[in-house]
Amino acid sequence: MTVTLNLSPETEQSLREKAAQNGLAVETYLRQLVERDTQAANAGTGAGFAAQVLPAEFDQLLDELSEGLALPTLPTDWWRADLYADHD
Repeated sequence: MTVTLNLSPETEQSLREKAAQNGLAVETYLRQLVERDTQAANAGTGAGFAAQVLPAEFDQLLDELSEGLALPTLPTDWWRADLYADHD
């Protein structure tokens, strides 16, 4: 199906920015939004749509969450059993 949308310049710019943030073409971004909304509506609730994020958005959220964290790296010879070395 082909659909033509008439958007304000501000909405168009915002849409282009969102698509770019997710590394997608505008058409692909819109198709994903519509497909998720349709799937959520078919499931009987629109709540699932708000809880879903695009992979690029998820990566960005994880990057923001981990920003400034200085986590130690594990030694190459580390094993899960090392967690329990001091107790059984």
